[in-house]
Amino acid sequence: VPATLAIPGGFATILRTTNGSAQMGGWSLRYRAESPQCRGLQTRTALADTITDGSGAVNYGPNSDCRWLIQPTRAQNIVLEFLSFATQNDTDFVSIYAGRTAAEPLLGRFSGTDLPSMLNSRSSEVLLVFTSDAFQHAAGWNLRYTAEYARCSGLKMRTLASDTITD
Repeated sequence: VPATLAIPGGFATILRTTNGSAQMGGWSLRYRAESPQCRGLQTRTALADTITDGSGAVNYGPNSDCRWLIQPTRAQNIVLEFLSFATQNDTDFVSIYAGRTAAEPLLGRFSGTDLPSMLNSRSSEVLLVFTSDAFQHAAGWNLRYTAEYARCSGLKMRTLASDTITD
């Protein structure tokens, strides 16, 4: 038997069999559940994307401390819409800040099972923070964000014989 065995997927079954020919002292097993679903800071630069707690079909794990910095190129504001939401009420939170750090204005802090309303950041960057405690956990959440940006605006007068115009 290996000293350490990592089992992906969140489930393990232990089956003990014996041929009944002898009595032995027994056995013991020590295990530790880890939450690889999210860790550290992830940066998103796409103009639109979906972000989840990472748990898939199972409940999210204990002691999550996950951060996503949403900073699409040329974004003027970012709209966030939760597609599903279920966290342990008053202990596990999704916090959203209008900027790149938690020192920026808090747009919302959500917990429980009520689907949060759509948020408009009115900033070019958003920090999303998900934290969970070590105890009960829920199905998790997912959201979609969309960056809005000005393609062009106003009237630009050109008087040169030749020039380059970009968006």
